[in-house]
Amino acid sequence: ILMYHHIDLEHLDDFKNHIEFLIEKNYRIINLDFFKKFINGYQDDYKGISILITFDDGFKSAYLASHIMDKYNVKGVFFVPTEFIDCENREQEKQFIINDLLLTEEDLTDQMKPMSWENVKEMHRKGHSIGAHTLSHARVSTIKDDDKLKYELYNSKIILENILEHKICCFAYPFGNLESINEKSLSMSQEFYYIIFSAIRGFNSQNTNPIAIRRDGVLAEYNLNYLRFIIEGGLDIKYMQARKRLDQLAFKIKDED
Repeated sequence: ILMYHHIDLEHLDDFKNHIEFLIEKNYRIINLDFFKKFINGYQDDYKGISILITFDDGFKSAYLASHIMDKYNVKGVFFVPTEFIDCENREQEKQFIINDLLLTEEDLTDQMKPMSWENVKEMHRKGHSIGAHTLSHARVSTIKDDDKLKYELYNSKIILENILEHKICCFAYPFGNLESINEKSLSMSQEFYYIIFSAIRGFNSQNTNPIAIRRDGVLAEYNLNYLRFIIEGGLDIKYMQARKRLDQLAFKIKDED
């Protein structure tokens, strides 16, 4: 599963090249519905690598990237922190990017803006999937109060469901590294979501726990050879212990249930 975030306008053509490369190299690009079937044990004769494309954080550039995907009939998953979409002015947007997304002022550019709710609804109408990403892009592993944790995890789902009039089945951890995931937040998340995405690198198989999904972070400006290196597991060994720990958390919660 590939995980993108903001893409500068000058790199949208690079993202287009990524999509064309995936098609040219005969990777199978799937959507969320197919991935759910796969996780549920669906069997077919395909022996290659299947790719699911995801975007985190609700940047306007992700909406623009969805237009490129539409041209190739590729449908992705867009994880949206609802309070970013709700920002009412540029100052609020900047403060969200710095205080909640934890980008620095040096990283911040005028291109970094949230998509609108109309953008979200349009992507949904066109067959893309929308997923929850908390209200405020909170690092939920640090939230001690149960009510506050539920507020971030559950209310973001309800807001999206009310706006889209569609059930939200998936959630992606903000930041997504092992330090951002703990037993309490994972246990509560699985009460509300069927599939939970991390940002820990690795392949997913039918043996992967649905609440411990791996993703490979990529940038649109990565050259195609490096993209292929990542897709084919070139960085996975570095994350072996993180995957093992995530699986242990997930199976412990499953055993407790």
